[in-house]
Amino acid sequence: MKKIRSLFNVFITLVMFTSIFWTSVPKSYAQESEGWSTPFNLSESGSATNPVMVVDFRGTIHSIWMEGADEYKYSQSTDGEIWSSPVTVAFPFGHKDPTPILLSDANGSIHIFWTSSTDLFYGQATPLEIADPKKWAVNTLLSHDVLAFDVTIDSRNSLNLAYVRKTSTSRNPAGVYYRRSIAGGGSWLEARILYKSEYFRSITTSDAYVRVTTAHMKPNSNNERIYVTWDNRPQKRVYMAVSDDSGLTWGDVQPMKSPEDTGGSDTPFNLTAAAFGSNLLLVWQVGEPGSSKCTVYSQWSVDGGKSWGDTLAVLGGRSECPVSTKIIEHTEKYMSIMLTGQVTPILIAWNGEKWSSTQTQIQFPSFSNPLTYDVVFLGCRFDLIYQQRLYSAGCDQAKGHDVWFLSLPLEPIESWFAPSVVWGEPIVLPIKSETPQRISDFYSTSDTAGNIHVAWVQSPIELNGGENIEIGYARWNGREWTTTPASVVALNGKPISLLLAVDSLKRLFLSWVDSYSGDLLFSWANLEKANLYSEWREATSLPSPSQLVNSSDVLVDASGRIVCVYVIPVNENRGVYVVQSTDNGESWSTPIRVFDAVAASWEEVERPRISLDSDGNLHLVFTRDTVRDGQTVGLYYSRSVDGGVTWSDIQVLSEGEVQWADIVSYGERNVHIVWQEYDGLIFANVSQVSKDGGITWGKQNNVTSVNETATQVSLASDGKGLLHFVQLVNKNNVAAYNQKGLVLQDWKWDETGWSLDLTKDILIKGENINYSLSSSITSTGYLGVFLPIEYTDPVEGTKSEVLAFSRYLTNEGVTTLDLQPPSIPTPINMPNENQASNIQPTPTSDLLVLYEDNVPTSPLQRNLAGIVLIVIGIAATVFLLVRRQSAK
Repeated sequence: MKKIRSLFNVFITLVMFTSIFWTSVPKSYAQESEGWSTPFNLSESGSATNPVMVVDFRGTIHSIWMEGADEYKYSQSTDGEIWSSPVTVAFPFGHKDPTPILLSDANGSIHIFWTSSTDLFYGQATPLEIADPKKWAVNTLLSHDVLAFDVTIDSRNSLNLAYVRKTSTSRNPAGVYYRRSIAGGGSWLEARILYKSEYFRSITTSDAYVRVTTAHMKPNSNNERIYVTWDNRPQKRVYMAVSDDSGLTWGDVQPMKSPEDTGGSDTPFNLTAAAFGSNLLLVWQVGEPGSSKCTVYSQWSVDGGKSWGDTLAVLGGRSECPVSTKIIEHTEKYMSIMLTGQVTPILIAWNGEKWSSTQTQIQFPSFSNPLTYDVVFLGCRFDLIYQQRLYSAGCDQAKGHDVWFLSLPLEPIESWFAPSVVWGEPIVLPIKSETPQRISDFYSTSDTAGNIHVAWVQSPIELNGGENIEIGYARWNGREWTTTPASVVALNGKPISLLLAVDSLKRLFLSWVDSYSGDLLFSWANLEKANLYSEWREATSLPSPSQLVNSSDVLVDASGRIVCVYVIPVNENRGVYVVQSTDNGESWSTPIRVFDAVAASWEEVERPRISLDSDGNLHLVFTRDTVRDGQTVGLYYSRSVDGGVTWSDIQVLSEGEVQWADIVSYGERNVHIVWQEYDGLIFANVSQVSKDGGITWGKQNNVTSVNETATQVSLASDGKGLLHFVQLVNKNNVAAYNQKGLVLQDWKWDETGWSLDLTKDILIKGENINYSLSSSITSTGYLGVFLPIEYTDPVEGTKSEVLAFSRYLTNEGVTTLDLQPPSIPTPINMPNENQASNIQPTPTSDLLVLYEDNVPTSPLQRNLAGIVLIVIGIAATVFLLVRRQSAK
C-alpha cells in the first residue's frame, strides 16, 4: 500500500510540474472549420472519382460516382449522416462519358440527362427506381452530335433543354437548338434551331457553352419567358435568344458582347442569364477561355433585356477564372449564383442594386482520414444547394482515392449583403505590362477616407542593366482595387525600404533608399491623383552624414510635420538618425543621431521603427545586429519627449536574434512593441506593452505559437487600440508537387493578450515560390492583407502578382475608425545653410531601472527553464523514493 501511495505521489508531482510548464506555452495552431458536417467516406474503395448528386422531392440525397475504370456506384441518405451501403449499378452512361445531369421535380420524378459518344440521352425514374435503369419510365435519344447542353425545370414543371450541335446535315445544321417537354419528360416537342454557325464544327466540347433559364411572366398566365445564352468563341462573341410564349416562337438572336466591348484583345465567354418576372441578370467572363485568371462581369435589366444598366465587375476585378456559372436561386428580391471554381466554388448574390460579399466559408475544411490519419485533399468537387444547405462531394486526390461527402448550413441570403467578417477570396492586383514583372518592397498604409494606399517596386523579371525599374501605386477600399496600377516615380537606381505615409491634408508621402547610391529619397502627391505620374513631386534627397542608409521609417503628425528615422548600419558613422520637415519635404532639419553605434561598440544597427503617442512623444525601436556569429544581438527602445531633439538611454527588450519588429502607440499613453525573434532553436512572435508612455513595461506576451522557421508577419493598427497581427505559416502535412500550402492566421489583441481570431487556407501553385506580407486597417473597419507572390509557371515561366484579402472587423465593434494622428507640440529648428550636420543629442535619464521585469528573458527561455524545473523535480522525487525504499 505504501508503494502505491509513493507512486501516486510521484504522479501528482509530475502533473504539477507539467501543468506549470504548459501554462506558459503558447497554444499551437489547429485548423477549425465551424459549420461543416463530419466528412463521410461514401465509397471506401480507394478507386472512386467523379461524384454527382440530386435531392428528390422528399429531401433524400442520391449520389452516383465512378468506381475504378468501368463501373458506377450508388448510395442514398435521408439526412446526410447515415448512408446506404454502395451498390453497383449498370447505368446507361459509360465510364468515358461526361458525368450526367440529374434534376428532381415537384411530382417526384428524377430526370437524368447524359451524353454518350456525343449523343444526348434522357431518362426518367422515381426515387425508388433510380438505381435500377431497367425500370426507368423513359429512356430516349434526344439528339446526335451534341457538344454541350443545359436543362432547367420551369414553374409549370416543364423541361427546357438547350444544346449545341456540332455536325451539319441538310436538315440539322451545326448550331444552337432548343427543345421542350410539357409532359415532364414523357414526350418532347421537335427541336428548334435558334442559331446557325459552321464555326461549331471546328470546336471541342471544352469550347462549347450554352445555358437556359426561365421566368414566369404573370400569376394567371401559362406562358414562360425563356432565355437561351451561348458562346461562339471562334468569333469571340456571345449571344442570347428570347421567347415570350414558352418556346413556341423566338425573337431575333441578340449579339450581347463582342471584342468591341473588351478592347479587342480579350474574349467574352460563359454568358449566363438569371431571370424572375421582367428582371434579368447577365453574367459573363472576359479573358482567355481556359486560363487561370479572368474578370467576371454583369449587367442588370428590369424590362426583360430591352434596356441595360451599367456593366459591373462581380468580384471586383481580375481573379481566379471560374469554370462555369450556375444559377442557384432567382426570386423577386435576390438572384444567387455559383461560380464553379477551378478549386473552390464562389457563392454570391445580386439584389437588384449591388453584389453581395462572396461566401467563402464554402471552402472545404482540412481534415484527415480517421482510419489512416492521412491528410485528405478533395478534388472533382460536386456541389448542390437544397433548402439553405450546401451538399458537397469530392474525391480524395492524395492517398485515399475515395469519395467524401460533407454539408454546410448557409446563412440567409439577406446576410450575404452585410460586410463579410470572414476572409474573402483573393483579388489580384491587375498589373499590366508588356513584359513579366517582378514585384518587391511592397508597402501599405491607410487614410481617413476608407482607403488603403499601396506601393511597390516593379522591375522586369529579365532585368537588363538595371533599366525600367519603377515604383508602382494602387488604391484599395477594403473590398476591391479602385485605381488602375500605375508607375508614379522616375528612378535612377533600384529602390529599397519603400515607405508610405498620409497626412491630414490628403497628401501621400513616399520615401525610399536608392540601393545604388545609398541616398534616402522623398516625394509626395495629392491622394486623389496619386495614380498620375505627373502629380508626384521631383524626388529630393534627405540629409545624412553617409550614403550607406539601407532602412528607414516615417510618420506624419496632425500638423503635417514629417519625421523620418533611418540607420547607417556600418562603418564610422553607424547609428540611428532622425530628420524632420514642416514644409512637405522641401527642406529638412539637421540629422540628429539618436544612438551612436560606434561609441556603443555595436558592429551593426538595423530595422528602425517609430511611432507617435497622444501626448506628442516619439517612441523608437531598432535592432542590434552582428556580422560575426556569437556576438550580442537584440531589440532596443528609446523615447523622446521634446519632438526628437533629445532621446532617452536605450533599453534592451530582447537579446534574441530579432528578424522583424514594429511599434504602435494608441489610447492615452499605450505603447505596444511586437517582434519576431530566434533563440537558436525556434522562432517566436513576442509583444510587450507600456501603459505610461514608455517609462515602465509589462511582461512579454506570446503573440502566436512558436515555429521551426521564420514566418512572414505584419502588424495592423487603427491607432486607437485595434490591433491585428497577421502571420503566414506553412500548412502542416502538405507536401504536394509544384504547390505550397499556407495558412493565413489573424491574431487579435484584447488588452490582456493575443488570441487567434480567424484563419484561411491559401494554396499557391508553381515552382520556386516566394512571398511576402503587408496589412492595414481602413477607417471603415476593413482589414486588408496583401500577399505579393512570385512563382515559376511550367508554361509561362516566372510570374509575379499581388493577392489582396479582406474582411470586416464587426466583432471589434467597429463603425467608423478615426485614423487622425496626434501632433508634436515641440517646434523644431530648421538648419542654416552652413549649420553642422551632426548634432549629438543630450540623453535623458536611464529608464531601465524603472522596468519592474526588464531582464531580457524571452518566453522561449522561460519555457526552457520550465523544462529544466520538470527534470529536476522528477529526479528529486525519484531519488527520495528510491532512498526511502532502500532504507527499508
